[in-house]
Amino acid sequence: MLPPLEWSTPPRDVVIGPGQCHLWRFRLEPPEAHLWDLLSSDELERAQRYRFSHHEQHFVAGRATLRQILSHYLGLEPGRICFIYSGHGRPALDPACLPDGQPPALDFSLAHSEDRALLAVGLGVRVGVDLERIDPDKVDQDLLSLVCSPGELGQLTPLSHTDQVTRFYRCWTCKEAYLKARGEGLILPMSSIAVLRDDGETLTGPELSDAAYCPGAWSQLVLTAWPGFAAALVWASPQDSDAVRPSFRQWEWRSPA
Repeated sequence: MLPPLEWSTPPRDVVIGPGQCHLWRFRLEPPEAHLWDLLSSDELERAQRYRFSHHEQHFVAGRATLRQILSHYLGLEPGRICFIYSGHGRPALDPACLPDGQPPALDFSLAHSEDRALLAVGLGVRVGVDLERIDPDKVDQDLLSLVCSPGELGQLTPLSHTDQVTRFYRCWTCKEAYLKARGEGLILPMSSIAVLRDDGETLTGPELSDAAYCPGAWSQLVLTAWPGFAAALVWASPQDSDAVRPSFRQWEWRSPA
């Protein structure tokens, strides 16, 4: 597990190198009018489908901030960035919108919980991130059985409720981040993945592999983004990469004045 992270103000020109991963945290403030203009027509349509206005505003704020942050890496105006989606809905940069049609080596993953958001950006590194508000009342035997592998369930069941909550959220966020990184959504049951060691700490990587990545190359870190929230980052480097553990930077995003 990482110690509490120090979140720095980013420089004017943010540069990411091969094998690096940048983490950004930000608040989902009610979006100002000009931020709506950054979104594509399909993003605006998706926003309008939310039943409650605060969910709509959180979505718009998250997407607008994602575009603003990615624009620093790509050298493009935020509104000109285009996304494509996998069959399971995982977003990626559209090569057609990048300068000279270059392949998008930049990968990203966005997570939010209530009014907080966490973004991971990796260069040559496949990333997944998750963020959850810790709610002890939510953790019961039904949820443990849904999320935990048989071994994890046997480990957590005898614990006090306080210890159950701590280990459960560590387990849950790592699995959510892992599934986001793989881009498989809920196709893979969480209970089929093991991420906790017997001592409750996270494994170096789930015992799973992906055709495009080295078997066992998936690694994970439990993060402290805000008090009262659980978070995790999962990453993998491609087979032709020598990077086993990327270097990390943590940035605090603030909307331009």
